Amino acid sequence: MLGALLSKESGLGDRLVVVGGSAITIHTNSAYVSGDFHVVGGRTRIIPVLKRWGLVFDARYRRKDGLGLAVEPGRTRYRGLLSRTVRLETKAGPVRLAAPEDLIVRRLI
Repeated sequence: MLGALLSKESGLGDRLVVVGGSAITIHTNSAYVSGDFHVVGGRTRIIPVLKRWGLVFDARYRRKDGLGLAVEPGRTRYRGLLSRTVRLETKAGPVRLAAPEDLIVRRLI
């Protein structure tokens, strides 16, 4: 849901992709849980939205401690194949998830 809201508020739409442990959590129906939230897309469009939501910068993350939320806005674009990403429909709108194959490859290299 956070990815869909961020995708909508930043205006990135399908160019924003949830990656890393966050995507694994969703792909595995929470069998594996990540303590942070990673997205790739346009950092210059993501960071102002996170600031507007009250997240503060701490090293590489934007945090909202009262919520236990840590968001890392990553690269400007997805490095895997966009054709393999999964489009997930949520109540907040659509969001793209990194492909499981790409998540495995990124973890290995």
